[in-house]
Amino acid sequence: MSKCYLLGAGASYDYADNLTEEQRLPLTNEFFLKGLKLGIFNKEHFPKLIKYLDLYLKEHNQPADEYRCDVEDYLSWLCLKLIDNHHVNFVSRPGADVQTIGNLVTSSNNQDVKDALSECYYYIYELIRRLCLAYIPKFDNYRRLALHYFDDYYTVVTLNYDLLFEMACESVGLAYSYTEVQPTELRHVKLMKLHGSVNWVNQMYGGTMVIKQPPSELYKQVISNLYNVRYDMKNIRVLAGQEMRTMTYRDIAVCGYDCYEPVIIPPLHEYKDYEKVKQYEELWQ
Repeated sequence: MSKCYLLGAGASYDYADNLTEEQRLPLTNEFFLKGLKLGIFNKEHFPKLIKYLDLYLKEHNQPADEYRCDVEDYLSWLCLKLIDNHHVNFVSRPGADVQTIGNLVTSSNNQDVKDALSECYYYIYELIRRLCLAYIPKFDNYRRLALHYFDDYYTVVTLNYDLLFEMACESVGLAYSYTEVQPTELRHVKLMKLHGSVNWVNQMYGGTMVIKQPPSELYKQVISNLYNVRYDMKNIRVLAGQEMRTMTYRDIAVCGYDCYEPVIIPPLHEYKDYEKVKQYEELWQ
């Protein structure tokens, strides 16, 4: 029987000594502040997400200049703005026979709030993508864990979106798989990412119709209803390392029939929608 390691948010925050600002992944209260410092989080790129964050900080009497707040609390607050009946139950695990917020948002006419929630998918993608590019495998905790596989087989279950463990595996000649792997298969570790991964995207196969227009407007139209629409997902596409280096959040919306949504579950507390992505049900079973 093989071991199983569970990796939470702290694993990627402090995985090595003397990390620079661009190498340390954010904790929940630094999610927007980190993007601000890196020049990612601004009104040009994520206007609705910032609009409502300013309102949230004002309502909670918090300083608006640093955007230091808990990302889960803020996104949950956004979800509440889309709920007409506050006594509705929500899915907290796959397979639960209750109504999800994804079924309810269509009853709301507040398009700006839906846009803000849709923008959070792409903000998370871009922030984590940029921070992963700064990772240099040395003798850090992730590389130690990768090397340990040669002594004792194990499976990794992680709640993180980042690719630090995958990059550490590649640095020591270890392969990894997001699907079933036999524990006796040499140099091949099974990795289960329960909240998705920054290198997973879903091609929307023409599920969103757009007209020819400038890239900035195309991006806005593509993501407009991403949060509450479930596009046909045949197979998750796993982006290769070189693609991750060049494919920014705006590049995901390539053209009207070649658009991608990040396959992640944002930190929404009890409002997480595990049914949006069919493959998540398989992971939880």
